[in-house]
Amino acid sequence: GRERGPLLAATLGAILAGIAIVPSVHAARLATACRASAPFVDPRCYRTADRSYVEAANYIRDHMAADVIIAASKPAAIHLLTGHRTLPLEYFARTGAERLLAPSDHATAILLSRHMPYEIEVVAPALGRLCHELVVLGEYPEWTVLLGVRALAPAGAPDACATLTAWPASVPP
Repeated sequence: GRERGPLLAATLGAILAGIAIVPSVHAARLATACRASAPFVDPRCYRTADRSYVEAANYIRDHMAADVIIAASKPAAIHLLTGHRTLPLEYFARTGAERLLAPSDHATAILLSRHMPYEIEVVAPALGRLCHELVVLGEYPEWTVLLGVRALAPAGAPDACATLTAWPASVPP
């Protein structure tokens, strides 16, 4: 009996160590695969909120004219993903979101997400007052919404009033 005690303890220790290592090996393999893949390809590598932002960027890149100007909370990312000119949504949150549609600062599309609090607290309510001039071009998971200027939107696109009314209240803190 005494000779088997240390052997049993060593065996049990090896089994428990193996069980503890397996998740670490899986995590390391996933991290390696994520670094090796193109950005945002593997859904296991990124949060849904980030993937939905990229989905909207892919729509912009694939379906919108090259001269479209996008207002977004992450303008550099949208520019890199789409090649389109962008405007920082934060600037309009400070100076008046209504200016997004002014001729001097004209954005032709607005990408709202929950990445920044000012999108929900300032920009969405201000755009809600202009909702008949905007249309919904796309709604994506995790409260990402792509809006466009009605005059440039496809025929039949729904106006943004219902979305801009419901969206801020539906976004969790």
